[in-house]
Amino acid sequence: MKRILFFVLVLVSLCVEAQNLKKLYSEAEQAVLHGDYSLAIECYNDILKIEENIPHVLLQLGIAYFHNLQYLDAEQIFTELIAKHHTIYPEAYFYLAEIQTLFGNYKAARRNYSMFSVSHSKNTYMNNKTKHELLSKKSKTHSNSQNHLQYVDSPHLMQSYGIYSYNNTFLYNGIYSIGDSLKGRANFYTYDTVNKTMKEFFPYTTYHISDFCDIGDTILVNIQCRDSSCTQSSVYYICADSLTSGTFKPYVSDVFPSEYKNIHFQKIKIDSSEYILFSSNRPGGYGGMDIWISERVNNSFMPAKNAGAHINTQGDEICPFYENTQSRLYFSSNWHDSFGGFDVFYAQRTENQWEEVKNMGEHVNSSYNEYYYKIINSTAYVVSNRKSKSYENATYYYNTIYWYPYIIPQKSQITDSLESIAQKTSIIQDTTYTFYVFFDDNSPQIITEESSITSLFNNYMLTQNSLISAQCSQLNFIEKQVCTNKIHEFFRHAESQFNNFIELCETVSQYQNISSLTISLQASTSSTGSIEANQIIAENRLFVVSQYFDTEFANCLGIAPEHIIIKKLPHLLSYSSKDNIALQAKQNAEQRYVKIEVHVSKTL
Repeated sequence: MKRILFFVLVLVSLCVEAQNLKKLYSEAEQAVLHGDYSLAIECYNDILKIEENIPHVLLQLGIAYFHNLQYLDAEQIFTELIAKHHTIYPEAYFYLAEIQTLFGNYKAARRNYSMFSVSHSKNTYMNNKTKHELLSKKSKTHSNSQNHLQYVDSPHLMQSYGIYSYNNTFLYNGIYSIGDSLKGRANFYTYDTVNKTMKEFFPYTTYHISDFCDIGDTILVNIQCRDSSCTQSSVYYICADSLTSGTFKPYVSDVFPSEYKNIHFQKIKIDSSEYILFSSNRPGGYGGMDIWISERVNNSFMPAKNAGAHINTQGDEICPFYENTQSRLYFSSNWHDSFGGFDVFYAQRTENQWEEVKNMGEHVNSSYNEYYYKIINSTAYVVSNRKSKSYENATYYYNTIYWYPYIIPQKSQITDSLESIAQKTSIIQDTTYTFYVFFDDNSPQIITEESSITSLFNNYMLTQNSLISAQCSQLNFIEKQVCTNKIHEFFRHAESQFNNFIELCETVSQYQNISSLTISLQASTSSTGSIEANQIIAENRLFVVSQYFDTEFANCLGIAPEHIIIKKLPHLLSYSSKDNIALQAKQNAEQRYVKIEVHVSKTL
């Protein structure tokens, strides 16, 4: 009898557990549908606490981490899936390649795209994106830091969705939250520069709100609810004279069908006609999110038309912004030839047609995501989730607002050709590339024939596991994971920098009329030896780097070594005393480098 009772209890327990799993999975699916990836992550983790061995849930957790901008956590999960279930879940290769592209590790990304391409996956988008990425040539030298941009740190938004201007007031859109979390709801905020405080523009909302668009006496917004009573993306409106106290109402229009996403609105005026630009995943497009345009006649929007194959692709085109003075459409795309993720592109409009789409270049874009590009009062703003100084220790790759001065030329200046400018004067354009190449411990102590810059850097990369063991092994589980992720990220960034450095020759060789090429080198050592020993190591590191420029780099460019000017700056020497033997292992690893600045001047 006791045995029967035992089995009955086990059976009941299993039924309850199965019901809990089903409920959690349903909640996670709903959270993903509504874009609440933080909640989805909680649900998937709760499932894995009950039953660890569910690879499909692990895959969905990794995808949720990816969309929630937790790239390091996602990378760890996809790497684990590839090791254990690569034949069953080849999607892990695809997402891992996407993450590596964002990190600027293009070679590793190509390897994983290639692995996915032979998996016979039935996912049409992933197959097409993989073919596209394998055909693209992402080998340009670029920066994942701030380029020439400055970031807007005053609003202190945890997650930014752009800047809007309304009645000469800046409205910052994003999530204002405390702590290392993306939980919370998006709202619009005004910023008090005197008291350094933010104030909600819509204090009565209980949902995510974005995409502020003034169409006269009415304001259009996009609302993403957090319950099953509303769709993932809906267009609402509010009367302009009751912004801070009125009620949002659904904007009923055939132009914005509620069953599809309709986001990123902008009202524009071309000649004497008024239009609204927006992005949507409605049928009739070329891929995922496309850019659409609708003319407004007698306060009513006409049926929307697709912006066309020049602009839209099989991927996603979002965040359209039309600048009337230049007749130029700016937008973000993850399919056009980019550095990685979403880049900002532009297309010139001439005679009612779009010209060739062009990338905004390195001064705006990075290998991470750039979107919400906008020009307001001679300042260009762009949102990017490259790591900024405000959140350099965070585990999330937050969206942060960046800006740079932008003077819109008058139309008479736009039509002035480059040839006519060149006839008036010669223009010298300077470009500087900066790299940090890292070395292992006290390497190299002596110079041999095998002391190449590549072999020495590879030796440095092999120290990653020993550094994790020394730095993280004594920590608790959560702290250990954070510590390990940070070290992985540091070495990944070091590898990306080194790959960009090796590919520098390819970039410089594309220049014409190079007037000078100057290399500045500065060696740094760690705090693990005497100043005399570190002096020798610093000299050896500079010798190895100089030798690379005199041989491989010069041969690649097809120029004589004497035409390359190499300047050696004073070393940055650290040394330990008997009282303070060494700094922490991670600090030492970060101090062993040669800083390289390549200054190229070319005549236009």
